[in-house]
Amino acid sequence: MPDINNIGGFKLFKSGGNKLICEKCNANMNWFSEDSVQGWICHNCGWNLITTDIGEIYKDTVEYSVYIKNGGKVNNEKIKTIARIAGVNFINAREMLIEKHACILKGKAPKVKAVIEELGKSEIEVEVIPKFRY
Repeated sequence: MPDINNIGGFKLFKSGGNKLICEKCNANMNWFSEDSVQGWICHNCGWNLITTDIGEIYKDTVEYSVYIKNGGKVNNEKIKTIARIAGVNFINAREMLIEKHACILKGKAPKVKAVIEELGKSEIEVEVIPKFRY
């Protein structure tokens, strides 16, 4: 006989693997995880047990600085990208690309990750301080 536990009205059967049985209709429930929402759902009657899982990147409280390491060949598209990210005009963005090691953004991990991905598409190499792990 498997071990039986009760989780918020759901019966948890342990028999080799975890299997959750719906309290309402006794059907097997299915595990799902999408973005920051995860839990068990019964596809038979719709009953569910859901919670949130906040990713590590959103819990990170460090403020990161993004510096241009190598802008490569300077062109109008790269200048516009830097201008938008850094919140500066076209001329200042051009100078930042030429200068190298100019700080273009200070922010939290989710924003920094998005900027790194965008700059990568524009073939602009960056350095993040402190070391960025995402």
